[in-house]
Amino acid sequence: MNIWRGADIAQIFGVEDEGLVQNGVFCLSTPFGPAAPSVYRGDVRFLQWLGAELPSITTRLGRLGLSRLLPTPAGQYYANLGGEYVLLATLETGPICDVHNAFELFTVSVGLAHVHAQDVGGITSSSPDWSTYYQAQRDKLEQIRPPDLSRRARAAWALLEESWQLCIDEAVSLLADIPREARATCLTLGLKSFSDFIYLPDLHRVHYNPIANCRLDSPAVDIARLLLSASGDVRVIHNMLLSYQRVREIPPVEGQEILAHLWFPHEIDLQVLGEQGANTLSVQRHYNLLRDKIAMIAEVEDLLSPFEQGENNEEETEVLSMAKRQSREARTNPVTLTTAGEEDNILTQEQVELVEPAGDGEPVNVSQPQEVPEPAPEVAEEETVPRINLEAKREVKPIVWGPFPKPLGAADDEDDEEDNIAVEQEPLSEEVSSEEPDASIETEPQPDIC
Repeated sequence: MNIWRGADIAQIFGVEDEGLVQNGVFCLSTPFGPAAPSVYRGDVRFLQWLGAELPSITTRLGRLGLSRLLPTPAGQYYANLGGEYVLLATLETGPICDVHNAFELFTVSVGLAHVHAQDVGGITSSSPDWSTYYQAQRDKLEQIRPPDLSRRARAAWALLEESWQLCIDEAVSLLADIPREARATCLTLGLKSFSDFIYLPDLHRVHYNPIANCRLDSPAVDIARLLLSASGDVRVIHNMLLSYQRVREIPPVEGQEILAHLWFPHEIDLQVLGEQGANTLSVQRHYNLLRDKIAMIAEVEDLLSPFEQGENNEEETEVLSMAKRQSREARTNPVTLTTAGEEDNILTQEQVELVEPAGDGEPVNVSQPQEVPEPAPEVAEEETVPRINLEAKREVKPIVWGPFPKPLGAADDEDDEEDNIAVEQEPLSEEVSSEEPDASIETEPQPDIC
């Protein structure tokens, strides 16, 4: 099989300018530099940067005649170039991967509907809407679900269905401005293609580069080398011609994105599972494929553990909120932070209140606890320190940074020391303001403040 150059792909679009071919990939000129054409990405903002709106896609995709596009059951479109087929676009989408790249399936379908202004694939405008089709698909999947699923596999299945529904809802809102006839056509076509498309064969995902990152150092050359090593594998060609893409390991935060892509492979025939007179071996083989696919979803979910990460984040936020609550209580209740001498003073006052109703006996001198001169100078000397803290105090810095990395130069020890100083010294300032010290205590710090 021949390795097609970017100029060959540009020739399919009717573009003769070889300057638009960068690193062997056909690109279009955008305000952010060269980028892959919209038929590969299906990016709505990409079309807007090109100055094209959805009704005007006809002028850009009009060169792609219906006779030159050969659809396959998996929703992939090939072009006949020199007697060989080249993959032009794959109708696939991801609900959570990227807001702008999530609707490739639907934008390409919209473009085809506007180009040809006719029914695509024999689908009429009176086809059922997306909600009816989705409900039918969900009922079908509910019937063929194997009964012996693990709890983790059921959770992955539920997350998969939720992601798919989210994708459909967002796509419907995106296509709200499209005429009703074209909308019904592309939605029905898109849902049928998405229901049997499988994107990830392993524990890695293809990451879509944003338009701003599509520069000359993109991994297009590496993808071309993969194409050579794969001996023309269809999936690698698909990865090469979709857009600038790079393969990287999955961080835990992107677990839902992976589960959203792991849908049923096209080799599982759903009709065979529903037929009563089907061959037993064939049904068993399809059930095994289905169970393996669900097991792979469960393994990926187990590897990423997004649910456990969410619980850990909740625990961290609870600890942080409890620490803040305790600091507020320490500020509002300064009596909790008292010295041994102050506790003796409080006890002597309570004893006076209990002894006074008894009548006979020596009267207790109430002024004795106030005559203790030791704590007074210490409080007076430290009176200026809480004022500095009150001016600098705005918010307590969070110790737990959550999913974000710790900023450069931020040390946990320094933050802890500042927080401890604020908690320990602020109640002392409130004590000084709440108490009524002697005249000697008030007159001493005045020269220092001035």
